[in-house]
Amino acid sequence: MDRKYTHKHGGTALALSYRRAGILDAVVIFQLIQEGAEAGSFSDAFIQRTGSVQLLVYILRSVARQRFQSHKAKAPFEWLIISKADGEEVGFLKLSKGLGASKDSNLELIAIYPEHRNQGIGNAVLDHLHAQVPMGGQLYVHCTKFARAMQHILKRRGLKRNVKFGVPNLEEYQSHCAKPP
Repeated sequence: MDRKYTHKHGGTALALSYRRAGILDAVVIFQLIQEGAEAGSFSDAFIQRTGSVQLLVYILRSVARQRFQSHKAKAPFEWLIISKADGEEVGFLKLSKGLGASKDSNLELIAIYPEHRNQGIGNAVLDHLHAQVPMGGQLYVHCTKFARAMQHILKRRGLKRNVKFGVPNLEEYQSHCAKPP
């Protein structure tokens, strides 16, 4: 399940790889989401004691379930760990692909360790995900209204905010369809 991707950023090549998260990675994912909740990037509900327990249980179940899902499932999803070329882990993402016959991809969650932010990793991930969307499909990215840095990246890349998206405190951005249907 390992995938490698190289992205040019600022004249230098940024090589990233992705591997499917395992049960042991759930703790790291949980910590990054907790940190994001404190910073306002994710829901405040994750900070509360019962919310934290529910979040950890959700991550553990979801990471375990992805091992047994069929690629023909209606909405296959993946929790992926993002690493640099030297193997150093820099973050995670949760991606779901299409519903039914849809060719769309949804970036539901992404978090980068603080010490690895502002190095082009988010842009490289978005480039890679957009390149993987099949012809006629769209890339949808979800982020909270507090994730100002992510909103800036998405707008700068030309993704349009879906103003009709009806989930409180969550915004949806859609890639323009550069590929013909």
